[in-house]
Amino acid sequence: MWNAASERIFGWTADEVMDGQIAIIPEDRQEESRTRRLEIINGARFADFETQRLTKDGSLIDVSISAAPLRDSKGLTKAVLTVVADISERKRSEAMLRHTEDQLRQSQKMEAGGTTGRRSRTRFQ
Repeated sequence: MWNAASERIFGWTADEVMDGQIAIIPEDRQEESRTRRLEIINGARFADFETQRLTKDGSLIDVSISAAPLRDSKGLTKAVLTVVADISERKRSEAMLRHTEDQLRQSQKMEAGGTTGRRSRTRFQ
């Protein structure tokens, strides 16, 4: 199933997805994907696994993936339910916050060093 949210996130229409294979898994994440798929087929579930995927235009986006096997009455895995959320904006915000915190810490260190330096040069009479 490829819904409207998938179209917005990845750029491919449902028709394009149903017509053939789409490449949303980056080359350097192929093994990770195979391992996760085998785990799910064997009954594992996972939630909020953060990784990256490709969009139709070739851009990398940060995603959070939750997945679970869908089993038939005999307990055999027949499909996999996967929910993908685009977390790119959250990741950008977190990176900006870390950068700002780093700048603040650096500024505080410089200020503390400057204050200490001024005090050490003060003479008392």
